[in-house]
Amino acid sequence: MNPQTQDAQASITQWTQDVNTVNSFLNTVSGIIGDSATLGSAAQTALNSATDEPCQLMTLSSAPDLMDVPAFTCAVQDLMEVFDTHVLMPLTKILVNPSETTTAQAAVDEINFFRCCNVLPDVSELSPKLSCLQLTVYAPTGRCPLRQHHRRSSPHWLGL
Repeated sequence: MNPQTQDAQASITQWTQDVNTVNSFLNTVSGIIGDSATLGSAAQTALNSATDEPCQLMTLSSAPDLMDVPAFTCAVQDLMEVFDTHVLMPLTKILVNPSETTTAQAAVDEINFFRCCNVLPDVSELSPKLSCLQLTVYAPTGRCPLRQHHRRSSPHWLGL
């Protein structure tokens, strides 16, 4: 069943908010690594939003306007193939032991790399096609690696 236009717009808006919440975590995490209580709380908030990202895209997976959009297909593939491994599992590692600074930093680096190479380009490529929603997606302030994702013919780095 195809989602109604209003449901699709709500899912896209929520997906964007989820992405921005995780990016906000990535932007502030370096200042809280070492403070296990604050890091654990912030990681839980990020995990809640990250866990919702696939739900929002799955709502859209049968939207007729998006089914033939390569960026949308790529976003769904990213979430189905590697999102759990490169975002959800690293956030869970932080939650399991927020006082372990080396593990926390390695997890953040992995998430940041994946999001910069996969999630943010997916959102940035979809946003112009959905310009009526006036979405704003910002990237983590940490340095995004300038490495092309294996499925992309040209990277989009959101001006980074």
